[in-house]
Amino acid sequence: MAACIETLEEKEQKTMEAVVENAEEIGSVEIPAELSRALIELQENIRNKFIFNSLLVSAYSFFEYSFNLLCRYVDNTWSPEKSFDHTSNLRIDKCKKYLKDNIDIDFRTDPGMLEINTINKLRNRIVHNNSNIIIDKEKRIEQQKCYLLFNSNYKLDVTRTGIVFITNMDLIKDFIDKSVEFLEFVKNKISEQIKKDIESKKGI
Repeated sequence: MAACIETLEEKEQKTMEAVVENAEEIGSVEIPAELSRALIELQENIRNKFIFNSLLVSAYSFFEYSFNLLCRYVDNTWSPEKSFDHTSNLRIDKCKKYLKDNIDIDFRTDPGMLEINTINKLRNRIVHNNSNIIIDKEKRIEQQKCYLLFNSNYKLDVTRTGIVFITNMDLIKDFIDKSVEFLEFVKNKISEQIKKDIESKKGI
């Protein structure tokens, strides 16, 4: 995923350079510098507001699948007291509950989980509400549940109509890095618990 993002950035940079070159060649008329910059900003704005949101959804889906896979591994190989619910669609919540019950991992104060929860809220607005933060139509945008959370993030843009857009690729990159660290942490906790259980059964 990270490699795909870097490739996309390179392609977008070349596209922006081409926009300027093509604009200067139209009718052999010299394009004013302000217009050239405006064309670049327009192209970049379109990229940010649509491609970045889609990339975040893809990155989050991959994380969700990986988290789910760790729980399935525990359930299939370790046979803990409480089985994993394979049918529920609430993947993150069911994974946290399953691991809390069987591995005793407390996610409530974990920094990684707190950041992932923020991305989860953003992902849900993108997927389930057309990228709009307005849930309660009786309230002003400033009173919406996630307004302060999203509006205070310089990597996001919240429009006057409630649409939230990712404006900085670093938000996606940071999420990928944090999710990998988090999954590694969970994997290690699982390994420690399974090892303890095996040693306990052997009477070590």
